Amino acid sequence: MKKILTPFALLFLMLTVVILATGCQESECVHQWGEDVVVDAPTCIKGGYSISTCSKCGETTRTVLYPSDHPYSTEWSHDGSYHWRESTCQHVGEKTDYAAHVFDGKYCTSCGTVKASQGLSYRADIENGTYIVTGLGTTLETDIVVARYYNSKDIVAVDASAFANSRGINSIHLQEFITRIGDRAFADSIGLTEVTLSLGLEYMGSCLFIGCDSLETVVFLGTVDEFNEIEKASDWDGGNTGFIIKCNDGIVNPPIHTYSAEWSHDNTHHWRVDTCGHENLVADYGEHKFDGKYCTSCGTVKASQGLTYSADIETGTYIVTGLGTTLEIDIVVARYYNGKDIVAVANSAFANSRGIKSIYLQEYITRIGDRAFADSIGLTEVTLSLGLEYMGSCLFIGCDSLETVYFRGTMEEFNSIKKAGDWDGGNTNFIVVCDDGEIIPERHIYSEEWSYDGSYHWRVDACGHSALISEYGAHTFVGSTCTGCGVIKATQGLSYRGDLTTGTYMVIGIGTTLERDIVVARYYNNIEITAVGEKAFSGIPGLTSVHLQRYILRIGDYAFANSPDLEKVTITKGLQYIGSAVFDGCDSLTTVVFQGSIAEFNAIEKAEDWSYGHSGYVIQCFDGEIQM
Repeated sequence: MKKILTPFALLFLMLTVVILATGCQESECVHQWGEDVVVDAPTCIKGGYSISTCSKCGETTRTVLYPSDHPYSTEWSHDGSYHWRESTCQHVGEKTDYAAHVFDGKYCTSCGTVKASQGLSYRADIENGTYIVTGLGTTLETDIVVARYYNSKDIVAVDASAFANSRGINSIHLQEFITRIGDRAFADSIGLTEVTLSLGLEYMGSCLFIGCDSLETVVFLGTVDEFNEIEKASDWDGGNTGFIIKCNDGIVNPPIHTYSAEWSHDNTHHWRVDTCGHENLVADYGEHKFDGKYCTSCGTVKASQGLTYSADIETGTYIVTGLGTTLEIDIVVARYYNGKDIVAVANSAFANSRGIKSIYLQEYITRIGDRAFADSIGLTEVTLSLGLEYMGSCLFIGCDSLETVYFRGTMEEFNSIKKAGDWDGGNTNFIVVCDDGEIIPERHIYSEEWSYDGSYHWRVDACGHSALISEYGAHTFVGSTCTGCGVIKATQGLSYRGDLTTGTYMVIGIGTTLERDIVVARYYNNIEITAVGEKAFSGIPGLTSVHLQRYILRIGDYAFANSPDLEKVTITKGLQYIGSAVFDGCDSLTTVVFQGSIAEFNAIEKAEDWSYGHSGYVIQCFDGEIQM
């Protein structure tokens, strides 16, 4: 249906045309439009517009802006095979210029990324869904580039010691997103000259570059401030001062550490430890080179090979126990055995050593056991180190050639070592030489009376040190008497019986002997003889004398009775009991010798009838006689 303009509408239209025509005639402006100003920017999902203003009349005009394509980053993204530029709008995942890398040598010709090394080894971090590079794996490359991804997952860390001890590797390049480098990651890679670290790194572990003697440059793809903000172990550099850190805006030098003037060492190497508190850092690490006995660098003494050791399971250490298979005559106890500390010398470890001239104990020996060097008659010198805490009993007893014990410390430090009271073994032939003077070992006092067994005699220590003796020697008999101690030669072939209660023996008869003058020994089977049994020497024609050695405590009933030819019996101090009628029927008996005083004899417990049956003899004591 046609629409017809109303008179009013027609009138309004005519007036508008007239006004416009009049306006144009009054101000005909030749517009000079300014630059477009974007008022509503277009995006990848909607349009927008811009306006331009006339510089003469101020009139504006609007230009429609249609929706744009996705905006993309100017920086490249990449993985091991491809590169692209990511969209910067809300359409995540939109990308452009997606293409495979084309490498010209080490770098992609389009995006500049570094070609990742193939064959490296990795381990999964299950918790974080990432990977950690753990080592060279099967790669044969000499310039290593750690990839961005493994199995499509981020590689975010370098494991501890991952590239340590790498031989033939020239450089290592860490791509972006590596946030952590573990302890000693590159340590002792002696051919490594360059390492590249990317932005995003958050932590650098301990001793990364220790032993990297060829390292010249660590490249950091950021600023000096950004490098300094990375968290680092205080000894991250490994004490290596041979490289610089090259940043985008300058150079950083690694810290300078200080080292001890004294050497530390083990059996094969020496070094000087860090004095800044970094226990992992060392300087001047190297193998010993010996010129004869001493290392030409650190002066340590060459350890002897072939000694024997026992393990102390509780402490995880070793104890040296003896010479083993060594043929050396100057013994040096090592610092370690099987990688564990040697901390002690066992009881009698080097006792009775023949042909050994010197023994040198390295540091960390804290304890020397009883009689460790005893009776080593050719030993002239022993060296003890600082750290010694205990010296056992009779260490140098019988070491007749010993001249010097060297202690590598002061006199005060030597005196502070805990020692057995008889540590010196009563040896008066040597001195202790310390850094600041000499010490004469304690002199012991010995009994005037001889002790003895069937073969040897000696004097015991009178200071209470039961293990110490003096003038130890074999009996030398002229006739029946020893020329050294005066002991009577013991009779062989007598018969004995064990006393299980006391753990000793008693003599019970003449056995197989043909001797007429009997001497009862001190020992039988190395066990003391402490008693004469009942009737032990009773009724034996031809028996003329019986001599009881020291330590006989008891004489049984009728012990010598009815031995018609018996003339003399000798008993010693220490006797505690005499039984019944011990001399009954001994008609030839004239003398009983008691090697003590009258009072001591009278103090012996006796059976009431101990003297029954014969009274024609005297008891000779050293201070008089008792007439029976």
